[in-house]
Amino acid sequence: MPGISFAYPSTWNATAQSVPRHYETVLGLLGDGSFAEACPSDAQPGEFNTCVEQLSLEPDTVVVKVSSLQLPTPAHMTEVQYQQWANPSAMPMLISGQRGVRQQLGEPMSGADEHWQWMVDVPGTPWEAYTIEAWLRGPHLDALRAQVDALVASMTVQAPAP
Repeated sequence: MPGISFAYPSTWNATAQSVPRHYETVLGLLGDGSFAEACPSDAQPGEFNTCVEQLSLEPDTVVVKVSSLQLPTPAHMTEVQYQQWANPSAMPMLISGQRGVRQQLGEPMSGADEHWQWMVDVPGTPWEAYTIEAWLRGPHLDALRAQVDALVASMTVQAPAP
């Protein structure tokens, strides 16, 4: 994926994507569960729409979505700084030497027991960030979390080409 790389379990499936949405481009999907989007017939790529993410998670599976965000954040802070300000429970962390954040998101969907998000600033572009979203279904959530944590720990983030 452009600008970002990582390691993941060999038992996971990986599908490269380039799906532009409003402020987000889905770069890839990973895991041993399945993921799809249901969009209205008049949805246009890159425009705000009402697409619905649909997961299929059997017990002890995970789905991971990797995205690039281009958000209009206040000029005095990066997207990660904004997330930390907007969500005080978000945990700051370094990801590939860059400012990052980890947070557990609200209600999981489609049978997931947990929904997590990691966000890391794209070097040199204060309004862009990469996100890793993970939906996990137990019963062995600790093992699934460890797999996704290992993916995030292995990430390499590079500045976009000039």
